[in-house]
Amino acid sequence: MEEIFRNWVLAVIVNEKWKILMGLSPKHGWYKFPQWWIDKKESAREGVKRELKEELNLELHDEDILEKYEEKPYYYYPKDLNFQNWFVGQKFTVFKIKYNDTMNIVPQNDEFENMIRINPKKFDSLDTIYRKQAYQETLKLCWLF
Repeated sequence: MEEIFRNWVLAVIVNEKWKILMGLSPKHGWYKFPQWWIDKKESAREGVKRELKEELNLELHDEDILEKYEEKPYYYYPKDLNFQNWFVGQKFTVFKIKYNDTMNIVPQNDEFENMIRINPKKFDSLDTIYRKQAYQETLKLCWLF
């Protein structure tokens, strides 16, 4: 049987001190990057712009995107969590985003309760559950880990 992954976009937002932005999910109780699946009729770039606007009220401009990576980190859904049975996990198109002081990041829905900026070297101290390895690969891809 072919393994089918859901395609997502993931934003690694870094400031001038190279700290990364992560948020605590009130629904699940773990930390995560801003991320969501790509709609069928949009490009990955359009998807990351839409998602950051929906989740963080962040108006992303092309010049804010430092890099889009071709390599796609992934993770499998845990079998005991019954996530969308037709997908085995998620693959990410990763964007590294440059944060600047004109950006006003305000969580817009129940995706994030608390936003933090953290040194990537302290990333392992966060509870990211089954996503940890994929997130570590993402940070390595972005030259942050």
